[in-house]
Amino acid sequence: MNGIHRESRETIPSIALNAHEAAKCLGISERHLRTLTKKGDIPHVRLGHRTVGPCDALREFLQDCLRYGERPSETELN
Repeated sequence: MNGIHRESRETIPSIALNAHEAAKCLGISERHLRTLTKKGDIPHVRLGHRTVGPCDALREFLQDCLRYGERPSETELN
C-alpha cells in the first residue's frame, strides 16, 4: 500500500461492552458476570444475539456498590 488510499482510523469511544470486556473491566470472571446478569444485578441490553452492558449503567452499578456496600434492591433506589 502506498498510503494514497489509507483510511484515517479514529478511536471511537465505546458506549457498551460485551461480556468479555465488561468482566475484565469489572475485575470479575465472565461466569460470575453472567450469574449477576441473569439475577438482574448487572445492567445489560440484548442486541440481536449479543448481550452488552452500557458503560454508563456499569459505572452506575459500581457507584451503587460503593454507596450501599453491595447492589441495592429496587426499593432502596426509589
